[in-house]
Amino acid sequence: MINPITLPAIERDPSETGGGRIVFRLPSGLLRDLTWHIVKLVETSKHGPWFRLVIGPVRRIRTTGEGSQNHRINGFIQQLCMFTGMDFDVLKFWLKKKAIRRGYPFDTDPDGDTVPWSEAGISVEEAGFLNDEIEQYAAEIGCVLKEE
Repeated sequence: MINPITLPAIERDPSETGGGRIVFRLPSGLLRDLTWHIVKLVETSKHGPWFRLVIGPVRRIRTTGEGSQNHRINGFIQQLCMFTGMDFDVLKFWLKKKAIRRGYPFDTDPDGDTVPWSEAGISVEEAGFLNDEIEQYAAEIGCVLKEE
């Protein structure tokens, strides 16, 4: 299970020269909370005190609800299903696979096949890649999509 924590911008430690350390500026109370969570994880982990630390840019999670990217994507796919007669899940998976060429995130299964990510974990930008692919496919087959 991944528990993301967003930290403020980092700075190079001014006391270091030439190689150095990176300094995270932690808001007050975060260090105490973070330490408590790490202790709890160690106590409950079946792998002992080993953890993976992933550092990356903050991802803007895609929007949900009425008028959102998620609503738009699923609504457009439903319209395409009515137009083509294809199954919703099959068409959605296929469009996600096509969107990988635009930058849609994916994993690789043991057979080496690409498996697009669930929308639950994608960013605003990555949802845009899927939306662009959906709109291109609709144009190619002559389906006029309507925002609902």
